[in-house]
This record gives sequence, C-alpha cells and structure tokens, in this order.
Amino acid sequence: MSPKRVYRYLSSPVALATIAQWQNYFPITGNFPESTTGSGLTTNASMFYYTEPSYIAYPTTNSSAVIQVGRGYSTFIREAVNPITMVSTGVPNQGTIPFTLTPGASSSTGWNLLGNPYASDIVWATTGWTSSGVGDIISVPENNWDGLGSNRFLVWDRSSNTGTLPGGKIPAGQAFWAHATTSPTLSVTESAKTTQSASNNAGFYRSESDTKDYLFSIKLDNGKNQDYAFVKLTSEGDDNYNTLKDGAKQNNSFFNLSTVSADGVALVFNDLANSFCEKTIPIKLANVQAGNYTLQFDNLDNFSLATIQLVDAFLNTTTTINSSNNQYALTATSDVASFQNRLSLKLARPTLVTNNLVVSEKDSYCQSEENVTLTISTSQPGVTYEAIGSTNGVLSNKVIGNGDNIQLLIPVKNLLLNQNSIRIQSSFAGCSISTILANTKTITVSGIPTITVTSEISGCIGSSLDIVASGSGQTYQWVNNTTNQTLTATSNSISVSLVDLLTSYSVTSISDKGCKGEAKNILVKGESLDIPTITVSNGILETSSTSQFQWLFEGNLIEGANSTQYKPTQSGHYSVRATSTYCTKESSPIEYLVTGIEDTTNGSFAISVYPNPSETGEITITGASSSTSQLQLQITDMLGRELITQPISVEEYKKGVAIDTNLPKGLYIVRVAQNKQSVHQKVVIR
Repeated sequence: MSPKRVYRYLSSPVALATIAQWQNYFPITGNFPESTTGSGLTTNASMFYYTEPSYIAYPTTNSSAVIQVGRGYSTFIREAVNPITMVSTGVPNQGTIPFTLTPGASSSTGWNLLGNPYASDIVWATTGWTSSGVGDIISVPENNWDGLGSNRFLVWDRSSNTGTLPGGKIPAGQAFWAHATTSPTLSVTESAKTTQSASNNAGFYRSESDTKDYLFSIKLDNGKNQDYAFVKLTSEGDDNYNTLKDGAKQNNSFFNLSTVSADGVALVFNDLANSFCEKTIPIKLANVQAGNYTLQFDNLDNFSLATIQLVDAFLNTTTTINSSNNQYALTATSDVASFQNRLSLKLARPTLVTNNLVVSEKDSYCQSEENVTLTISTSQPGVTYEAIGSTNGVLSNKVIGNGDNIQLLIPVKNLLLNQNSIRIQSSFAGCSISTILANTKTITVSGIPTITVTSEISGCIGSSLDIVASGSGQTYQWVNNTTNQTLTATSNSISVSLVDLLTSYSVTSISDKGCKGEAKNILVKGESLDIPTITVSNGILETSSTSQFQWLFEGNLIEGANSTQYKPTQSGHYSVRATSTYCTKESSPIEYLVTGIEDTTNGSFAISVYPNPSETGEITITGASSSTSQLQLQITDMLGRELITQPISVEEYKKGVAIDTNLPKGLYIVRVAQNKQSVHQKVVIR
C-alpha cells in the first residue's frame, strides 16, 4: 500500500485470517482488549464493515476475531510516510466463494461492501460469477488517489465491459461495492481470476473486441480531477431507474458528473431504452466549484444509434456533438445557474439509409421449403428491418441492424403461390418514421404435387405385385424403406416381387419445377403358403395343407372333394390345390391305381400281361385297341411310384412288347393309356 493517511478498503485472500495478523502491519484500534496502542492512538474504532444502513465497528471482542472471507472492510491507515507491504498467512481461499448480501429496493439501499476473496486479481464480468438480483455495476473506492486528498470511485459495468476501473479488475485484497435487490445471490469462481495485474490509471476503458456502438461516455475535467458518466441505449434498457442495469452515482469528494433517469435518479451508468424518435437526458453537475471545465464525449466513432446535441440552458445554445466535435468548454461561477440544471443531451434518430443491397440465396422456392433467406448488406446500426409483401403484409421476423450484413427469414408459408414482390421496411424502434429500401426482390413459389396411394396391400410371397400412385406429379421417386434403397423407377407405378412378410415402400411425386410432394408410405404384406404334399395310406389320399383345398383328378376339379382326405374311386392322376387369402399352391400329381379290381378292358381297349407271375422279371404286354394313336406304357409300385415308362405304337401293342423289368420281387401295376383312356393289370414278380 502506498503511504497515504486514508481509509482503505481491504479484504483477506486467506481463510481464518485474524485481526491480530493485520495488526502486524498497521494499527487497528477499537473497543477490544488488544486495541493497538502508541503515540497518538486512542480506542476509537479504526476498522469497519458495512451493513445497511451504516458502518459497524470491528472487532468488538478481541484480536482473534476472524476476517470474514468475501467481506470488505473500511480500515484507517495512519502511515503516511512509508509504503506498507502486507503478507497474508494462511490457507488461500479456493473454489467457489459465496457472498453474504443485504437486499435493497432503491438507489440508496441494497449497498454491500464485498471483498476479493482470492490471492489473485479477479475480473468483474458476466462469466466467472453466478448471480441473481445483483446489479451489473460495481465500484471501487479510491481515497486520496492523487495524494492531495481527493476521493473517487472507479466503476465497471460487466454487461458492456466498460467503465473507469481498468479492465474491470479487482486487485487481490481489494474491497468493492455491489448493489443488490430482492433475494440476491452472488458467488465467484476460479475462472474469474486473471494473471494480468490491474492498472492504477483510471479512465474510459472498454473491451477491445467490442466496438460498443450503443454506448458513449462523458468526462468532466477541470485539469486536476476528472469524473465520468456513461450512456447506453439497449433493447433491455429503461428510461426510469433500473437497479440491475443502471449504476447509481456514488459521489466523489470533488465535483460529480452524472446523467439523470426519467424518475430523477443520478446515474454513473444510464441504460436507456433504445425505443424512441427523440429523447432528452438531463446532465447533473454537483459540488462544482467556480472555474473552467471541459466536457468530453468519447466512443462517438462507434456510436451510431442517434445524433447528439448538447443543450446549454445557461447560454441558451445547442451544440452538435460528434467525433470531430466532441468537447465543450464551460465556466462555472458563483451563479448556481452556471452549473445546476444547465446541461442536457438531446438524442435524435439519424436518417434512415435506403440503398442497402438485398440478396436472396435463390429466386425460386417450393411450397414445402421452410424459409426464404434475404441478406441485407451493411445494415444500419439500431435500425429494425422486416420484409413486407405487396398484398400479404409483414412476411418476416424483425432483425436489428448492427453495421454488418444481417439476414431476414421469411417462412415460405407466408408467401403466395407464383410471384411475390418483397420489399424491406426499415425503422427505428419506438419511432413512427419508416422507409422502404430501394432494392426489392421477386420470389416465385411453386406448389407441391399431391398423390394418393393404397396404404396397405397384400399378395402371395413368390409372386409379383403392382403398386400404383395417383397424383399430379411429373415424375415419381420410389424407395424401399426396408432396405433403404432408392429404386430406379420414375413412373407412377412399380412391380415388386414379394419375398418377405412385411416390406415398406414410399413414393414421392416431383413436379415439373422440381418440387417434391409429401412422401406416402405403402406397407406390402406378403402371405406365405407352402406347396401341399399328398400321402397315401390304406387306399386314402391325404394332404398336408392347413388351408382351404380342392382335390383334382387328371387336372379337373372333383366336386365336393374339399376335406383333408380323399378316397379315389378310379385309377389316374390326383393332385390337391391349397388356397389362402392371397395364395394358391398346387401339389405335384401322383398316380393312383385302384387295385381291388382288374381294369383290363375299357370298351375295345384291352390289356394282357404274361407270364404272370414272372419268375425272371421279364414280361410281355399285349392288347387290343381300335385307335391308331400312340400308347403310353407305365409300370408303378403299389404306392403309385412310377418305375418304368415308355411310349409304344399300336402295332407293337398288338404284337406284344417284351420288357425286362429288372424289378425286385413284388406286386406291380402295368398300365397302358391312350386318348385319356387307360387299362391296367397287376403283375407279380417272383
């Protein structure tokens, strides 16, 4: 600490620090047993903390009283010759540190003297801190800052990263003032720490990455002392006093500069509503002594939300303030009118620019698309832009210009089919004056085609099925959703092979403008049915099918033969046909011979087999026939299984056909068929 006989505002960076430890570096007096004694020292309290509405002497018990973490202390330092170097001994405070706060409801209540709890500088910002009901502006008291007895407050607004506290940095061991409202909470985390030491020079500071086009500062300077006030125009601002966004003025020991809210509160930070055509801001000069002063306005190169005029009621003059004319000289005299209620600022909106370039990503859209994006080049800061149609009113969202390119989003659903003439309207919030940009856009919107489909169709697995879409599309896009495969077909119908029980397809229609309609889903259900089989047992034919079925003889339906079993009444080829909702499957035919009788003649058609029985397996087949058509010879076992088959001529049949059957011993059926007639005879091979 520099050698100054002043009250300093201190805090402890370690846990459980005591009054006795601080007494090693400077006297602390008060109504406690270990009050520092010495030449010129009394028991009058020299150390205080603040609890509204007043300072509280500390300690009141003994020198073992603990310096509370996060609390600020106003401590009188008597040393005015030599610098003091304090060494804090103990465990450094780490982690998240909460603060104890007292709430208030006005600019004069809710003040809390807090302290940096870390052994490191910290930055008052929107990150690194968690808060609720705590104002954005803090102040750091600096007594006898010039060595001539002048006391001042350094301020910082974390919402704009602007103020006179260099970089918003609170040095280690430094106390600061914060303003709290209803149910306040505040805590600081390790991420608020900074390795850059705070500067000792007060002035207008702002973050380098932000041009702050919504803010300007005012400095009152008499060549010895300076005081600052800040004016902001934001969408969250309020012309009346806002305990969270505005900074109430804390007075210096010399003159004081502030602007005044609409409800009469003197402010170091005045966050005004950015909604107006014109507004007047009173400037308050207090504790002004006779002499010459200069008002200087800064950040005007960036500030573009309004023109500024300084009205001097004492001289009855109005002066335009801008970046090339940012200073105003004034003289205060013994006449209170020379400073009291003398000055005010008149803010007025600048002229609206109309030559911004308006660009769209494309000029043609489909009705199914979401938004049309319009880019406005080099937008005017603070100006509200919106798109309007010639017949359908406001089309887009509102976007406030920032000096860069901005984008308006127009929902396509807000536009008419075919051509839309779109204009961009610009205006300032809270001001009835508006204009239309010179550059207009024509956007064409095409409708989307519609289709209808049967949402669910069925067929038999193994067969083909046609899927048809009806609609207004020029082409169609088909997708097998089950395999995620886009099909090559572009017509309104496709033929699909049924291979699974369930297959999902979708179809989208596409117009001649390339606009896609809504995809329609079709669920194709495949029905499975096995080919039936036939077994023979004790002269009965039986099917394996569990569906509906029909027996057939020689390919013809057998009337009434619809049960699982059928008893043949004549020899020939039998099959069974199974039927379900969508499938029809037919068995392979089997030949069945009725063996209980010899069917050796059929009119003029006859058969004879000899020798019968045959000892060698060799037999001769002969017979009579009145037809000249070729005959078919077939030898089967008693289960109807075909063993030998061959064609024979009528001449061979009449003369006799000798066959070496090479069959094992057993009973066999020899059958000869001609012109849908047949005769057969049993033969025994021994």
